[in-house]
Amino acid sequence: MEFRQLTYFLAVARELNFSEASRKLDVSQPVLSRTIKKLEEEVGMGLFVREASGLTLTPEGKILVTQSNIILSQIERARSAIDDSFSGSKLLRIGFMPFSMLAFGSEFVGYLRESFSGYELQMREFYKQAAIEKALEEGEVDLIFHYPPLSSTNLVSRLIYTDEVVAYVAETHPKADQEWFTAPDLFGEKYIMPTDDTNPALMHKFRQFFKEHNQPLQIAQQTGPHQARLTLVATGMGICLDGISVQQRLKVPGVIAKRFVVEQRAYAMVSMAWHKDSVPESTDLLLNWFANRQAKQNT
Repeated sequence: MEFRQLTYFLAVARELNFSEASRKLDVSQPVLSRTIKKLEEEVGMGLFVREASGLTLTPEGKILVTQSNIILSQIERARSAIDDSFSGSKLLRIGFMPFSMLAFGSEFVGYLRESFSGYELQMREFYKQAAIEKALEEGEVDLIFHYPPLSSTNLVSRLIYTDEVVAYVAETHPKADQEWFTAPDLFGEKYIMPTDDTNPALMHKFRQFFKEHNQPLQIAQQTGPHQARLTLVATGMGICLDGISVQQRLKVPGVIAKRFVVEQRAYAMVSMAWHKDSVPESTDLLLNWFANRQAKQNT
């Protein structure tokens, strides 16, 4: 799921007419129709009812309208804050995976505004781990925020953030009233997961976990953005595993976070990386900021 898809989807949802939406978006109707069809395939459900009298939103489509507006407004606010804060002569180009900065994004922008006022900041989003690694290796960006590990030996990576992994279930899920989750609670469920190329290491560990316990892994849907996964959880399509900070930030209605018992807790990780032959002068300052932030959270 890409932000372009959400923009196109919202245009069709407003107009309830592909022809009018394509005109306002300045794209061809076939391109718009293919984009919406692909989005419906990715979320695993219809978003519109197509009848001779016109289009109407399905219940799932109405949920996605609400969440899409939240996603796009958050992105626009972040971009506006960055544009307002950075217009200096030095350039810092940062690449990031979708929502890799979700847990610390607003604080991070505030820190950059205060400490890097002499920089021009460029933010670039990537949807595949291989693509963000390639961009850093080829000098298209100076720093990246990514899900470890990296495959390239030319890149240096440091862990900057850990987030307790919880199980997200719909409020109507039979296990929603349990106080704690244990490993056996994960078996027999259908899962909403990130795509393999978004977070290869996580998907490998998840499959390995089920293999070690001789349990089948049932994946109902794979999609990139955290908010899209929680939205699908709210519809009852399945459950998902993600960082506890995700729902604290996104507040998707109809979803409950269930923590695991202490001895079975795992942690999601985000790292910052740079090229070993081109270390940005801001690197140490940023690493110190993240270290101090993590230390405060642990106290």
